[in-house]
Amino acid sequence: MSENFTVKSMQVGAEIVGLSEGAESDPEVKAELYAAWLKHGVLIFKDINSTEKHLAISRCFGELEIHPFPPARSREHPLLIEIGGDNRNQAYVYDESDLRVNRIAWHRDTAYTPDIC
Repeated sequence: MSENFTVKSMQVGAEIVGLSEGAESDPEVKAELYAAWLKHGVLIFKDINSTEKHLAISRCFGELEIHPFPPARSREHPLLIEIGGDNRNQAYVYDESDLRVNRIAWHRDTAYTPDIC
């Protein structure tokens, strides 16, 4: 049980509630978040209102990597990918101008890397 935030168990995963601003930089909080992730498999963080906060929380779970498929990367934040909004059509796979894959099926990005979780 953490004094730094509340973990609300759900049918799948858990919701993290009450994480104080900047708390994710505390090594104790990082360890608690990591332990919650290992226990629940999926963590939901609601009300994360900035990209910087999103990235800071993401770093609690390991080093971030730039996605290997450049068209999917966010223009403003290359550590993120866009799967909707203005960039949604970029997620399709093209060979020159011919559409090769209508959508990318479920997969694990960077599964070929040595640091796979």
